[in-house]
Amino acid sequence: KQIDAKNNELEEINIIMKNSKTHTLENNNELKSETKRFIDQAQLISSLQQSLAECKMDLDTSLRSKVSSEQDTKIARQELESVTQARDWYQKQMKESQELRAKAIKDAMIL
Repeated sequence: KQIDAKNNELEEINIIMKNSKTHTLENNNELKSETKRFIDQAQLISSLQQSLAECKMDLDTSLRSKVSSEQDTKIARQELESVTQARDWYQKQMKESQELRAKAIKDAMIL
């Protein structure tokens, strides 16, 4: 009877050990799954950070380009204004010259 009791006790211990091993494997699989999920999330965060850095660089480049374009536009407007003023002055000079010429011809005809 004592041997049967010890056998039963050993079987119970084996069952407990088997269950413990199963729980350990399940916990180990859960740990591996969580580790993989953590690594995937870390890679995603790293990828998003890199993408954000690229977007910031693109934004900086676009802002510099915008400022440069605005300066170019300002210079072009100033040049256009200058050319317009020169044209107006030249037209005024031509008109005055034509008037003086017409007056000179008229005066010459009177003589």
